Amino acid sequence: MFHYMPDVVTKLEPSQALHYGLPDAFLQQSIEQQLDWYIDNWLPWSIRWIEGWLGAVTEPWFCTRILYTRFEDMVQYPELFFAQLLDFYEIDRTGFNLPTTPTRRGDRNFRLGQIEEWRDVLNPAQRERASALIPQTLLDRFGWSRC
Repeated sequence: MFHYMPDVVTKLEPSQALHYGLPDAFLQQSIEQQLDWYIDNWLPWSIRWIEGWLGAVTEPWFCTRILYTRFEDMVQYPELFFAQLLDFYEIDRTGFNLPTTPTRRGDRNFRLGQIEEWRDVLNPAQRERASALIPQTLLDRFGWSRC
């Protein structure tokens, strides 16, 4: 979101700043201040979103099959990751070409896609705050560790 939001609110859809409740002059704030805002505002929403999807399969009215995956697995084991995805949704593998790895920021998205990049980007206090927000159930479910 850190890499995504500035491009969205400046180039693509400025009204998204209102939608997400960005503070006035958000883009003029320091990177540290912006990251603090994401930790305090975006991360709790993201956690609730993940918990909602994990809980969806327990709802009697929810009939959609969901394959829960991890970004880490996609990066470390792309062939296995995509094979699992194709098999789960019963998609014929013959027409599938494994995506090539991005070589630079912006090649496919807004970042290179490094595992646990947040540990290098956030300062120690931010890492502690962000890590403390994540419930143990999610850490256990996805094999994540606190900082």
